[in-house]
Amino acid sequence: MICRRYSAAIAFALLGVLVGCRSHATGKVNVDGGAKPRFTFTGLTVSSLVVYRVPAEHLKKGIPLDALTKDNPDTQWIVERLHTANVPITYGSVPVDMKQIVAPKPLVDDAIYFVSTYIGTEDTGAFVGQYFQVRGGQTSEYHEAVSLSNAGGEQIVGRERRGRVSHHDWSGDA
Repeated sequence: MICRRYSAAIAFALLGVLVGCRSHATGKVNVDGGAKPRFTFTGLTVSSLVVYRVPAEHLKKGIPLDALTKDNPDTQWIVERLHTANVPITYGSVPVDMKQIVAPKPLVDDAIYFVSTYIGTEDTGAFVGQYFQVRGGQTSEYHEAVSLSNAGGEQIVGRERRGRVSHHDWSGDA
């Protein structure tokens, strides 16, 4: 009887360890390519992608999160809808499973851009982002000290915002 009790306790403990071993990792976006950036993703799904030209004053003070809108003239391109994360997206080429909200604008050499995307993983979903630059026909990630800020002035330092955030519908239709 005691052996069964211990066996059951050990089985439940092992089950708890196995269930708790999930990674809870957020997704990631990387940028490379030629004159047209190529966005690659770590995760399962992508449901939106925004490319934003970062004004010089935002490199030091941070990008206000409410600046990443379809009506902002610094917004270069927006696509949305569910997309498989293992399929890269090239700037200006709308994947067949996505909808274009803002048409792509020409990218300028030496300007700093920010790509923001919502990536779903096995355990969670999060908006993540990456700064990048096009120079001499080549795209590379930009890793200088930059930050994001929300409308209240609070700084969110780094390239990533984490947490459970609901999907934003840029087009206004559900």
